[in-house]
Amino acid sequence: MRLDEARLEEQRQLKEKQKTEEQSKKREKRRKPKIDALSENLSAIQVSQRSRPSNNKNIKALSGLCRMESDADFTVYNFVQPFLEGNPIDELAKALRWAGCQSVTTIATARVPIIKFVAWGVQCDMSIDQPMAVHNSRLIGAYRKADKRFLKLWFAVRYIARNHGILSGSAGYLSSYALVMMLIVFLQDVANPPILPRLQQQDRSRMEECKIDGYDCSFDNKGYLYRTFGDTNITSTSQLLIDFCQFYGYIFNYATQEVNPCLGVIKDRTYDPPPRSEWDPRPRDWSICILDPFVVGWNVAGNCRSNNAAEIQQCFRTAFDALSVKDIKKAFKQ
Repeated sequence: MRLDEARLEEQRQLKEKQKTEEQSKKREKRRKPKIDALSENLSAIQVSQRSRPSNNKNIKALSGLCRMESDADFTVYNFVQPFLEGNPIDELAKALRWAGCQSVTTIATARVPIIKFVAWGVQCDMSIDQPMAVHNSRLIGAYRKADKRFLKLWFAVRYIARNHGILSGSAGYLSSYALVMMLIVFLQDVANPPILPRLQQQDRSRMEECKIDGYDCSFDNKGYLYRTFGDTNITSTSQLLIDFCQFYGYIFNYATQEVNPCLGVIKDRTYDPPPRSEWDPRPRDWSICILDPFVVGWNVAGNCRSNNAAEIQQCFRTAFDALSVKDIKKAFKQ
């Protein structure tokens, strides 16, 4: 009798397994046309971008920090002007309009002149001959490959900053670039044991030698070789997010300290602010100092206003206080 019951149970389990497999196949069959359509659309976009006449680099794609809804940053190499007397950025803008891009506007007076436009529904920024921007993105991409927690943590930090209204370099807050430098150095110097290596401080034999505009831009570009570097730190991504918000909300001294990604440390400031202008020798007001990893003494958050720095600090304080009591909606301002 028991043998019969065992066989019946075995047959029942077999039928359940077959039923589950059939349901899975049906779901996959329903999903496949959507997946194929998405693949075709992505392929079409890639083909369209490859067919453009300009030799360009998608800066954000190199860093690996972009999402489907992200905007795109490009730099164009070897742009040939049709009329030598014209401004190159204006001539490139004309070419983009001719190619069918929408909402094309130029910011020719910026430190790095750029063109803003919309293509295939994506907001894009484009510059001319900016190898430093490409190299910065490669550095970030190398750090991303060093630890799997980095990317998840980045999207969480970016989400908090965006929803709290402090993610806008043009409005006098933090740019995405400044924010990612804050995260990298936090994982190098504040996390204990460190989670990320200092790729610019490795033995010269391991580094990719590079100079751009006279600056030493060498670093070890093989970030994937450091995947076990942070294994001794078993802190979860969630706890790292809490620790990040606590550090930049309560511990980091905005008035006297600097974020130094070249050395991979948080330290007392070592550079004096430059003059406000050619005609005004008074030093600029650096309410927060986040140094560029390659350009010596350049504060990538130098345009951040003093009252905005207080808002940045308050953002991270609010997020830390909320996360500490598991109030996710308040932390992410949902």
